[in-house]
Amino acid sequence: MAFHAARLVRRQKPLKDEQQAELAKAFASADKDGDGILTAEEYKTAFHKHGVFVDEDWIKSTMEKIDLDGDGGISLEEFVGMNAKKQMVGEESSKEQTFQKNRKVQVAFRLYDRNKDGFVKRADFRRVSKKLTKDQIEAVFQTYDLNKDGKLSYEDFKKFMLSNDGDN
Repeated sequence: MAFHAARLVRRQKPLKDEQQAELAKAFASADKDGDGILTAEEYKTAFHKHGVFVDEDWIKSTMEKIDLDGDGGISLEEFVGMNAKKQMVGEESSKEQTFQKNRKVQVAFRLYDRNKDGFVKRADFRRVSKKLTKDQIEAVFQTYDLNKDGKLSYEDFKKFMLSNDGDN
């Protein structure tokens, strides 16, 4: 199966040397035991280090998608391949880009809406986005909570996420 991962990486547009070096550096930083494989715990810790708190189910699901050889971890090649795929999104059609953006919003919304009531509240922001200050969270709600009910609907949350996307 490792051969399959290598084929996948070769089919994708090659990353620039600087991009590969940055990815290798990020991978090494996350690979705490230096064995060349990111475990679920190392992957989760990398997210936490950057202020994104994900649950075990999300980690498991994501790793299953990235772990092409089925060894239960993420190799450097799989890590680079995953990021090369992300780079390709920028080269896809506008329709595909819109689909990808909406998918990211859906994933993020589910991450924030832990109790699955269809809304994101200030407490949800504090729980997931540990690096945001109380004032920053308040600014989000002042801007995007259009009906001022103290919670963001999916559509409110989507407007917030897409406003920070950089290409809207």
